[in-house]
Amino acid sequence: MQQSYIYQIFYDDLSKQMLDPGFIPLDNTSSEHPDWYEFWPILRFLRETPLNDGVWYGFLSPKFAMKTRMDSRMVSEFLQSYSHVDVAIFNAGWGQIAYFLNPFEQGECWHPGLLDLSQEFVDYAGLNVDLHSLVTTSVTTVYANFIVAKAAYWRKWMGIANSFFSFCEDCRNPKATRMLSDGNYTKNSSNLQMKVFIQERLPALILSQTSLRVAGADISNHANIPLEQELFVDNLMTRRLLQACDLLKQYYCLTKEKDYLSVYHKLRNQVPVTEFLQRFNLQSTTAVSRGANS
Repeated sequence: MQQSYIYQIFYDDLSKQMLDPGFIPLDNTSSEHPDWYEFWPILRFLRETPLNDGVWYGFLSPKFAMKTRMDSRMVSEFLQSYSHVDVAIFNAGWGQIAYFLNPFEQGECWHPGLLDLSQEFVDYAGLNVDLHSLVTTSVTTVYANFIVAKAAYWRKWMGIANSFFSFCEDCRNPKATRMLSDGNYTKNSSNLQMKVFIQERLPALILSQTSLRVAGADISNHANIPLEQELFVDNLMTRRLLQACDLLKQYYCLTKEKDYLSVYHKLRNQVPVTEFLQRFNLQSTTAVSRGANS
């Protein structure tokens, strides 16, 4: 059995009570950068701790079980089944991963302004990725840092994370001030800074641009895990269409055949969505049209 160090972050007594005893507690109660939430304890650990090749490392939030319906035993069994891969992802929000072109477009839906702001960082870091056309799937997207991986992944993540941290903390950079602005979370009254929502999308920049071997826990058939009610009409038709959308994106990423992407867009338009998502799609289409005509 491969060795694993899977940590679960806690911030206070309440979050400490939520921890799974099968994970290793990671104390973030006295964080030097509490405004970064789980990003900082992960980055600090990687800066301070030499990683061993072939060993699993993970840094999960206290809400992991609530969002994924998985516990430490299930994670351990999954890692044993996929010991040959480099990265294991445990996704909540599978419907959003399937529906949106990539997590940055999805982020724009919930946090207006996130897409262009993320592109500014990507350009600053010299990553040569166009986030408006990037295609990601259920094996190249993960939310909330619900990822367990070997050293090869975490070294790549630390490189991008260090760059992102420097970009946001540079008070001389006028663009950095926008990273500190309110995240405009349309789902509730949260006042988290935009950088917090961008950092959890950094894994997509690695998983979609490297040859790392990835395995994702498929929860799309789990009826007890509801689709996002603010976005989708949750029924069997919606679930089947979303599964097809993800599969078409996967085939496009494998073959680069544009026909797959064309069918994905057609099926996406058939997914039963709420008025909120309809408005977002209309605004996005209008913005693209204006850009093409400018």
